[in-house]
Amino acid sequence: MSIIFTVGKKASEIVSSTSSPLPKVQRAHARLGKNLSMSYEPSENVIVWNVNLGSDHFSLAYCKDTHTFWNNDEQIQLHKTSKEDIQEYTFSIMNHKGVLSILTNVNQNTPIYKLCIDGNEIRCLRSELSISEKK
Repeated sequence: MSIIFTVGKKASEIVSSTSSPLPKVQRAHARLGKNLSMSYEPSENVIVWNVNLGSDHFSLAYCKDTHTFWNNDEQIQLHKTSKEDIQEYTFSIMNHKGVLSILTNVNQNTPIYKLCIDGNEIRCLRSELSISEKK
């Protein structure tokens, strides 16, 4: 019987170090894109937008009940302007001007949320199912 003493190595590391290493194969279906681990989850109370500005990724979330706006876990200061049926909140992210518009119409049950950054409208992630999909 023989005993092998090693310093913090597992048996698989000992065996694999004796054989020649295999080259890594590139996968054709490798996932491309940014890591979206810092992304908010949409819900009935939270509206979410994922935005790429240059090489930076931002996950923006608007909380309906507290009327707060978040960017990657940091609260953004909003400047509010109100018109008849529209509330507009202006803000800035890394020298980019943003406008969050909330349209509340008497004929609609739910308000419409619209985000524009540098004049370009950003689509929000789906926050809730429509009535026909809930059935």
